[in-house]
Amino acid sequence: MKYNLLKCLVCLVPAVAFAAKIAMPQGPTNILCPSASIAELETFGTTGEWVRHIDPEPGGWAFRSPTKTFGQWIELRISPKGLTEILVTRAGDSKVLRLDRSCVKKSAAVDLFPVRHSEHDFTDKDLEKLIGSKRSGLIYVWHPGMIYSVKHFGQFRDLCKKLGLDFIPVANFNGDYASLEETSKKFNLPASPKLMASVELFMRGIQHHPTSYVFADGKLSLSPILGVKQNPELTRVIAESLARLSNAN
Repeated sequence: MKYNLLKCLVCLVPAVAFAAKIAMPQGPTNILCPSASIAELETFGTTGEWVRHIDPEPGGWAFRSPTKTFGQWIELRISPKGLTEILVTRAGDSKVLRLDRSCVKKSAAVDLFPVRHSEHDFTDKDLEKLIGSKRSGLIYVWHPGMIYSVKHFGQFRDLCKKLGLDFIPVANFNGDYASLEETSKKFNLPASPKLMASVELFMRGIQHHPTSYVFADGKLSLSPILGVKQNPELTRVIAESLARLSNAN
């Protein structure tokens, strides 16, 4: 699915604390309105679990964080001149806030994550229900035009079965659904594939296909498993993700 955001280049970002309830991401030292920025971030329930995103321009910074509201994410952008821009992403209801040099806020509605209302969509409501089931599994985000994600579909599915994990395939595709069904039939994949329509998944970063996310103990991993791996390596990284989720508060 294509949205008005760049694909995410994911890396976890350590945080440096200002005198506030949350922490700002480490890196930018020229923020003109740190207190006002933090106040806005707190308004939207930002958790401060910052993930580095592709910088919007040379010398700028971009970070993403989940919020206390499932299905709502924040993207914080710092310009080379220290100006703050905050993108609040929700399905069908997003906005952008900008602080000028005097820390005066201006906001506007934007369509960052359109809602299609397709019966095949895998939405944040579906994801929340899945995670809330307290089961353990792997969400496999694939694309019919990315041959590795198609060819290795069975490998990931079979390994999950061996490990006793649920396997949840979701197609990141915005084209003709009939062509997606044809690909599924050609490669003996499940019929009626689900379509990626989740802010929680998209904002974590879908840079490669496949991209996989582990869920367990009512939580979803923040870091993805990118691309394909041989079974021993894949087993190891899945186990590490499960351990992190188990140890998380």
